Amino acid sequence: MNTLVIGGSGFIGEYLCRALVQDGVIAAVRPGMDEKEKIAGVRYGEIDLDKNYLELKKIMNEVDKIVWAIQPDIWRMQNILSVIKDFGNIKKIVYLSTLLVYPDSIRKQNEEAVPEPKTDYEKAKFGEEKVLEEFVKSKNCHLCIARLGNVYGDVKNKGVLNQLMLSLLNDTPFNLSGNGKNVRDYIFVEDAANLLAGLVKIDNASQIEKFNVCVGNGHSIYDLIGLLEDIACKKIKILSIDKIDKSKSVLGDNQKVAEVLNWAPNYGLTEGLKKTYNNYSKYYKFN
Repeated sequence: MNTLVIGGSGFIGEYLCRALVQDGVIAAVRPGMDEKEKIAGVRYGEIDLDKNYLELKKIMNEVDKIVWAIQPDIWRMQNILSVIKDFGNIKKIVYLSTLLVYPDSIRKQNEEAVPEPKTDYEKAKFGEEKVLEEFVKSKNCHLCIARLGNVYGDVKNKGVLNQLMLSLLNDTPFNLSGNGKNVRDYIFVEDAANLLAGLVKIDNASQIEKFNVCVGNGHSIYDLIGLLEDIACKKIKILSIDKIDKSKSVLGDNQKVAEVLNWAPNYGLTEGLKKTYNNYSKYYKFN
């Protein structure tokens, strides 16, 4: 059987498909994907997840695990689950959530921490976690909730590091919102994909499992700026647009996933940022 990656052409989904290619993977992508972006050995199902589920129904006969790697949308999730419920061979769903559901704290938070989602995005992610928990209980299959740190490493990333990279390459100001001291847990995309692939393959110890997919180290935006300036040998122009820090600090405890998968990251932040800078430089050189 195969693993279906819903969102297989996205930033994390693409790298996860590469990590799973030897085990059999089908990537559910939107219609019109460029052939040049497709990965050898990965099967692609072009599905309009808002309208037509006929292709999804065909694919469901060939998979026993599903990875949910798309932006949160409860309505879309419920529509997809209405298709999945009719297939009895689904053994496991891996859902890509976020560490940001945890409360503001500079202390490492493990999977037992009580979530306190604040923003619409955080609430949507946590809401989808709950929907899937109820679904797998009725379906009698397993659920793995992977709460990810800030994943970075390539041009499809749309987070703060993407903005910093573009500021460096285009010599344009970086719009800094807040005081730049809020802390995040940054994990390089290849490390994140390898961890997620491991979570796809292992058997759950219980029906519903939660794992923090992170490195367990916190860095501020000013930390990132300093490291990138050293790597690129140039200064980043900073435009402070809001000096009041409204964002929170979140740092994950990765002890559980490290022990279960016997895992350690291949990339520290400096090494990861160097590779990220090279990825961006190559992409914008040839595009």
